[in-house]
Parts: sequence; structure tokens; C-alpha cells
Amino acid sequence: MTHLASLREILDSWNVDIEITFKDYVDKVNMREFGWQITEEGTIDKMNDEIAQSCVNGLKNLEIHIYPQPIHMEVSLLSIFSGIYGITNEQIRAEGMKNIRQYNKLTTNAEKNYGEASFNGERKPNPWILTKILRYYNKDYYEQTIKPLLKQNYEVKKQQKISDTVQQIEKHEIDLKDPFTLIDVSSKALNGKYENKLELVAQDLLKVIKIVPCQNGWCFTIKEYDCIAGKNTIKYKTKTAIYDQLRSIRL
Repeated sequence: MTHLASLREILDSWNVDIEITFKDYVDKVNMREFGWQITEEGTIDKMNDEIAQSCVNGLKNLEIHIYPQPIHMEVSLLSIFSGIYGITNEQIRAEGMKNIRQYNKLTTNAEKNYGEASFNGERKPNPWILTKILRYYNKDYYEQTIKPLLKQNYEVKKQQKISDTVQQIEKHEIDLKDPFTLIDVSSKALNGKYENKLELVAQDLLKVIKIVPCQNGWCFTIKEYDCIAGKNTIKYKTKTAIYDQLRSIRL
């Protein structure tokens, strides 16, 4: 007997790559922490009005410079304009523009180059920059007001993603009424039903395991019997957990 040692052959046959580089992982963590939202199309997500208004309310008592330094070093006029131009609500955006000079201190160079910075900022709109500015320069306000809103927004999107994933699972047609599960795959392998043919194993695995898009790229779903509920249910599994289960199958 030999182990079904790797899921890689099956994944390759499905033309699915679930690997993620460490840099991509760090980028995702940072985007979530700073409130940046990137859509599946690679565009910047719209900021809702509640977060936008709260960001505008918090942009006060800042010293604004002209040179576009990293945000953790100083606040630049370009980053302010980029953030405000990213707000889609015209009334909130107009209030943000008015507040730049009214509630903040601009350096001499920032005043001289105000128009140019506005023009450049309009070309690169990204409202989520404002949350990062507040995180560094209005920390108490960020922790008390912005961060809870970001968390709430994240949870709403996560629930929507779960809903979308469930619909995706339904499209992939895992039949919960069919009693066939991974235990049956293991039993067939143990009894020599697959005759060491990986493609036969893959056909049965498709009945119980699916790879679907989820929040962090791709995730595994597997049909398992829930003894408490008394029926088959869909469970989410990490790659490691799936690998461990598949290694228990012997051909």
C-alpha cells in the first residue's frame, strides 16, 4: 500500500494554485489593519458615508506638508487630497475640502503648491488613506471612532463573502443529500476499489471537496456528516487540515 501523499497532483489537474507569498500575506494584513479595501477586480472599494464622514471629522489640528513623504513620517497635502477625492459622497467630500485649511496648519510650501497638490490628488483618489493618516496622527480618535467602524465594515463584508461563497458552493453542486463522504473514499481505497488510479480518487473527491474563492484567496469546503445535526453539512477547512485528512487515505 502507498499513501495518497500529496494533494498537489489533484490541484494541478484542477488547474488551481492556492499558494500565497509571504509578501502577499503581509500586504493583506496591512490592508485590513488600515481599512484598505481592494475588490476582486483590483479596484479600490467605495468607502461608506459613515466612515467617510468620521474621517473628515477627525482630520483636524494636523501640520500638513507639501512633500509626499511616507505617512508615518508626516502628513502631505497630496495624501490628504487623494483621500478626500476618493470620497464619493459630494457633500462629505466638499466638507473635507473646506476643512483642510479651516482646521489644519499648512506649511508655506503647502500653501504655495495647494492647487498642484489638489490636481495630483484628484488623479489618484483613495479614501482609505485617510484612515491611515488618522491612525498615526489622531490615535485616540482612530481607536475610539474609526477602528470600530472599520471592524464593523469588515464584518459586513465578511458575511457577504460567506454568503457569496455559499452560493458558489451551490453552483459547484456538492450534493448534501448524497450520503457519500470522505470516509467512503477511504473505505474504497482500503478495499482496493481504486486500483491505484489517482483519477478515480479525484472523481470521488469532487463529490465531497471543493475549492472556492473566499476572503483570503481560495479555501477548501468539504462535505462531512454532523452527528449532532444528523445530516451532512459543509465545513470550511484549511489546506493543512485537508492534507492531513487526505494522507489518511491509503491506495
